[in-house]
Amino acid sequence: MQINKIIVDSTYSTTDLCNLGVKYPTDKSPYNKEAGLHKHAYTAVYDLLFSNSRWNSIKIGELGILDNNSMLSWREYFPNAELYGFEWFDDKLQKAVNDNIQNCKYSKMNIQDTESIEAGLSEYGPFDILIEDSTHIFEDQIRFINVAYKYLKPGGFLIIEDIFLRESEQRYSNELNHLAEYFSSVTFIEANHDLKYSPGWNNDKLLILYRNDKPC
Repeated sequence: MQINKIIVDSTYSTTDLCNLGVKYPTDKSPYNKEAGLHKHAYTAVYDLLFSNSRWNSIKIGELGILDNNSMLSWREYFPNAELYGFEWFDDKLQKAVNDNIQNCKYSKMNIQDTESIEAGLSEYGPFDILIEDSTHIFEDQIRFINVAYKYLKPGGFLIIEDIFLRESEQRYSNELNHLAEYFSSVTFIEANHDLKYSPGWNNDKLLILYRNDKPC
């Protein structure tokens, strides 16, 4: 599989989604002010990718909700979307449910279990946007992609967050080659910003897979 690469510096960009990442402190925004929290420069990239469908009635799923702040951000950014949050830890799921977000459902999912991923995505899919933000482990990311492509609508985005810069890009290409026919575009985006902060991790990279209309 050919995987392209783009390096984006969004230092001079402040979008609505960037500001929502401050309002609801999420590590997707480089502008969040919560002490100790990582700051990835993803929100400007996402605004560029998603702004044309922001007001549409779309379906969005994210695996790995942490403190639910990204889901709160998505709720305001995509006011007409159906949101689905997937998480393994019961305390995080309960906290998310207690936030009482409108038109948002939560379900338990284990990124290390193919059947668990299949069960969750098949129940609520197909999706327009799927985001994986859980363990950041290569094998888990590949496992998720191997299931998730089946539950994306044509033209849908499958996004893997927090890829380590030290990880071999060729390794991703080799492991995903058997799925090449299902995507019209696959791109790494290295997201830079003067305020990005991920010391010791250096995992400020996205993998964006854009689904074509080939049936599974």
